[in-house]
Amino acid sequence: MERRERSHLISAGCSINNERLEGGILLKKEYTQSEMEQILRNDAEIPESVDRRMKETYAKLGLGLTAFAAARALNVTVKKENGKAVQQVSVEPTKKEAHKIEVTAGYVPEGYVYQEEGPHTGKYHNDATDGGMTIVPLNAAEVYWHTMIGDGWIDAIYDEDAFAGTTELNGTTVNLFREESNYVDDNTVSQNAYLFNEEEGYVVWVYLDGIDLPEDEALKVAQNLQVTVLDETVAYAADEEIEAAKEEIASYVPAPVIIESSRVHQIGDVITAPDSIQSTEGADMADLQYIVKDAQILNTLPLDQYPKENYVPDYDSAVAPLLNEDGTLKPHTRYPYTESAGDINKDSGKEVNGKFLAVTVDITNTADSDGEFYITPTLKLLRSSNSGDGSESYEQFDYTEGTKAYLKLNTDGAPFYQSIQRFTDNSKKHVRFAEIGAGETLECTFVYVVDEDCVDNACLEFFNMGGSSTLYPYVKLVK
Repeated sequence: MERRERSHLISAGCSINNERLEGGILLKKEYTQSEMEQILRNDAEIPESVDRRMKETYAKLGLGLTAFAAARALNVTVKKENGKAVQQVSVEPTKKEAHKIEVTAGYVPEGYVYQEEGPHTGKYHNDATDGGMTIVPLNAAEVYWHTMIGDGWIDAIYDEDAFAGTTELNGTTVNLFREESNYVDDNTVSQNAYLFNEEEGYVVWVYLDGIDLPEDEALKVAQNLQVTVLDETVAYAADEEIEAAKEEIASYVPAPVIIESSRVHQIGDVITAPDSIQSTEGADMADLQYIVKDAQILNTLPLDQYPKENYVPDYDSAVAPLLNEDGTLKPHTRYPYTESAGDINKDSGKEVNGKFLAVTVDITNTADSDGEFYITPTLKLLRSSNSGDGSESYEQFDYTEGTKAYLKLNTDGAPFYQSIQRFTDNSKKHVRFAEIGAGETLECTFVYVVDEDCVDNACLEFFNMGGSSTLYPYVKLVK
């Protein structure tokens, strides 16, 4: 691949190592919603605040663009309004194509190592502190795409006091934001540095989190980047592509989830796939049949009945610290649910006690052939709702977790204990899948956690890996 002669070293005199990030680790020209969700949930190496910024930006598509500076492909502003610092970026496609860029890290914080494989592939990870660093290069066409569709990758919204300032250096601009964790048991600090080259139109986003980081560590990383502008070009997105993407984003704006009573079943009922599952990527799930046989609310989980090897997180390091001496759960903090993590008021945190919810389920493959299936139902909280026409219905509700360690027990409603585990390699990444023979029935015990004031609202959601979410069936676990 030929390179143009322009290679921008942001900070003169630094050494450049051999760790290279080509073409953008995470980003491409367009995303589906499922791809965005997969990125956001990848071991928190992309910051929690991305989800916040994405959703907030969806709601603020009308913020508008700033005025263009003469002879500049890109213009950046940070506005402080209503207690927020709003970073706005606009791109003027002066040509039909943009040059790709290649980024090399010249400075890497001590203890952070680039990962060639494993759960942090393509990112830097600090094994001692569980800190992470991601460097995301965006050429001008990619910047234009993300700013025009308003997906929150670059047009970012932070609390006003998170904005640490702007640095001008050798024809580039760096905006730095610093945030403390919302978790009461976590002293991790996250830093986001956005490096802009207004003439070339490219952006490099440096995300860094860790414990006891120097205040300007992400800035130091950004200042020591070597950015090479390549001869290879990519086209700017057409207006039609942009409008289609914006319509897709708008279609995912969350709305209250109303569930007809006919979709809420009882223990002992046979649960089969809704019709919509037949025409999706999860079509093989249509062959599954579930029967919830039993559900118990427990104060403790004796190890002779619930052995350590069936825990999904490591029992000794992740679960045991959350237990009292008698085996009951320690209290944890939760916040009222908000779409945006930036809207969390730490004074609204409430300390609550949790219970174990052990559910035994029969899972049958009704097909004539063996198959590999996603078998794990998801815990949801449902409460009665007035549907408006007098019929009985339910709505989902949730809380925002305030204790980071507690996420090991409750991540998106997944169980932390599963008695059948067929795939346990790679940190049990695929443990939710199981091979089931033709006509075979597996009996599996799943254990979840539920706050004691939400026990009556606990339900299991099935077949939520495909099809329409308006048709997912539920089983109420407590009468």
